[in-house]
Amino acid sequence: MKAWDPQIFRTILESLPVAVYVVDRERRILLWNSGAEKSSGYLRHEVIGRLCRDDILMHCNEHGAILCGEACPLAETMRDGRPREVQVYMQHKLGHRVPVHVRSMVVRNDSGSIVGAAEVFEDIPMKPGRVLDRPSLETLLHAQFVDYEERHIPFGVLLIQFQGLPRVDRMFGRPAEHEMTAELVDTLARSIRRDDHLGWWSENRLLAIIANCWPVALAEIAETLEEVAAQTTVPWWGDRLKISIQVSRADVRDGDSADSLVARCEEAI
Repeated sequence: MKAWDPQIFRTILESLPVAVYVVDRERRILLWNSGAEKSSGYLRHEVIGRLCRDDILMHCNEHGAILCGEACPLAETMRDGRPREVQVYMQHKLGHRVPVHVRSMVVRNDSGSIVGAAEVFEDIPMKPGRVLDRPSLETLLHAQFVDYEERHIPFGVLLIQFQGLPRVDRMFGRPAEHEMTAELVDTLARSIRRDDHLGWWSENRLLAIIANCWPVALAEIAETLEEVAAQTTVPWWGDRLKISIQVSRADVRDGDSADSLVARCEEAI
């Protein structure tokens, strides 16, 4: 039986919808398929021949630590030959961070020597309606500040205050208040962009982290959320429950901290 032409395998890899790229021992990119183009924003001609650590994907962990040195999954895999699976934040060409699931494996020649490595990465989709707790928000805020300090990638936060809950509680009871809150929070979580994050900051207050966003766009997103909330109602024993939200916003500035950024939002409420 005739051996397959290696070009056939290359053609298959390049056309796969899942993101795949291959590097040599120096971590120079040899193959970058269509899935990698779609997921990262980088086209083949922009990365082929470059080192993967040359300010391309810039993987970092949940604490913002860059993994492109000795902690790089590809480098570790080529050192010991063992495949790896990790979850990291990849830097998109546009500058924002995207959570991805990474699998790395070695590439060997006919004699079994390691001549490179391949990485498969898949976006981790935000679950519809997922709402984070405050510690998770604080971790994500830290990662945004790392991006801002290193690359000056703009971002902002929105502080969302519920209005009218005491009236719902007084007129319809605590179960109605809980139902209205749950429906509105789920709607807001589905209304933010895929790479943004929403969670509980304090009682009756949500915080949204809006990534890769200039002040004008931040204002538009805040307005959209207020409009979405105004259109959200919950049927309750023949009535229609409805509450509103007040959204304040703050875009990051030089010298900011998480506390100062959120404090500007609180001052506006």
